[in-house]
Amino acid sequence: MGSAVVGAAVLAFVAAGAVRAQEVPLPGIDNTAFGTTTAEFLLLGAGARGAALGNNFAAITTDVTALYWNPAGVAEMTRPGLAISTYTYIADTRYNWGGIAFPFNDGASAIGLQIGTFGFSDQPIYSLAAPEGDG
Repeated sequence: MGSAVVGAAVLAFVAAGAVRAQEVPLPGIDNTAFGTTTAEFLLLGAGARGAALGNNFAAITTDVTALYWNPAGVAEMTRPGLAISTYTYIADTRYNWGGIAFPFNDGASAIGLQIGTFGFSDQPIYSLAAPEGDG
């Protein structure tokens, strides 16, 4: 009986957060445009070969870009590899990706490191003193 009460209390506590999330927003506050697109850089890929294949590269990758597409493919490499990619994207944004991988034990193992950045160039700063920007 005691565990049923505790279970019901936990269920009520968990459900309360979901119910609160369905609350109607305050009048005059419109947040429909926020959070519509996130992690857009994940659609950009790594390397020209994967992009040329329409980002359908996970099953056949055997080079250093396997760190992005399919990390298990790094073990298929026959020699160490290094790749650096940069993409100029819309609205002055830029996506940079780099990776380095070292296979060892005759392809039985591998180790690699990748890093990707997505950012934009300098944006004008708007303030009351400079409403047209760069304030």
